[in-house]
Amino acid sequence: MVCWYNFSPHLTWHLNALVNDIKTRPLETLLRPDKAYVQSSDPFAPILVLCLWFIALTGLLGAVTQEFSWVDRIWSVAPPLYAWLFALHPYVALDTVWPTTVSECMTRPFLLAGLASLWGLRLTYNFWRKGGYAGGGEDYRWEEIRTWFSFSTLQLFNVVFIAFFQNILLFLLIAPAYLAWVGRTYHALTLVDVVLASLFLLLLLVETVADQQQWVFQRQKYQALFQRPSRKRRASLRATTAESPARPPKTPDTSIPLVSGDIADGFLQSGLFAFSRHPNFWAEMSLWWVFHLFAYPAAGIHLERRHDWNNFARWPFWANWTAVGPLLLTFLFQGSTSLTEELSARKYPQYRRYQKRVSRLLPWTPKARKD
Repeated sequence: MVCWYNFSPHLTWHLNALVNDIKTRPLETLLRPDKAYVQSSDPFAPILVLCLWFIALTGLLGAVTQEFSWVDRIWSVAPPLYAWLFALHPYVALDTVWPTTVSECMTRPFLLAGLASLWGLRLTYNFWRKGGYAGGGEDYRWEEIRTWFSFSTLQLFNVVFIAFFQNILLFLLIAPAYLAWVGRTYHALTLVDVVLASLFLLLLLVETVADQQQWVFQRQKYQALFQRPSRKRRASLRATTAESPARPPKTPDTSIPLVSGDIADGFLQSGLFAFSRHPNFWAEMSLWWVFHLFAYPAAGIHLERRHDWNNFARWPFWANWTAVGPLLLTFLFQGSTSLTEELSARKYPQYRRYQKRVSRLLPWTPKARKD
């Protein structure tokens, strides 16, 4: 089994080897992670070096452009890339015969790489359609965060939190794929993997539906509040005006709103958002906790035998080190959700009432709405 207490020597050995390589061959080790990947018997250190490259790249771009969404732009790309590098390593570096049939591809490393790819494709598409990859596509919350720091402190924040912490977090999220690589020849797929994969896909579907509902609502709100009436609507208005008798101009009745419901309030409160103020955030955190659980069958822990359950109840059997990734992600979401809610409450007067009615993250039965 692969847990804190008996996996740490294996992991420590490769980290020490990486540090020694950097000391003795800094340029070759840091500038050619692809060469180290092909020549290494273990992919952990070379892929970690690739993560260091992402840290340097996003930190430099943030400092040069003073735009701090560069990690956001690789957020959906890096984890699937890491997962596939783990899955393909035996065939690229260890002279393992490439799989030629579907059944030969039914291994845990390929399963995790496939799940990570589905997650990445969905998130990439959603980020693209919101303009995240365009120039000036920075997350609106960074404008608020800039007001918290002086210029010099903001540069330090860019290096330490944005570039370093978030890239390391992305690497840690995909760590179960490394354990799947470690146990690839010992532990085949089980019913536990099927259940976890199904749960992962269900949560991915929830996140997709939530993002789609938010996207449709934002487009409808924009059209209702900012766009001119359609050509057909303008023609209808002209016809109605022509048929009406002449009368003195009348002050419009401002008590009658042009829009109503969620659009009038300014934020979505129906669909999945009737049960959670942030169902997409909840699904995102949850699916990475599910991804972490793949580490247990990867380590030969199937919970199908009585002694497995007995051991599972005792520390440190269940303290698998890959929990660090989703745990840090959960902490990150607590902060980002609080900031999002504070900005929404400032902008929309009805948001405080929405907060009192609907659960923050976990989908739950809402309280009755009092209009």
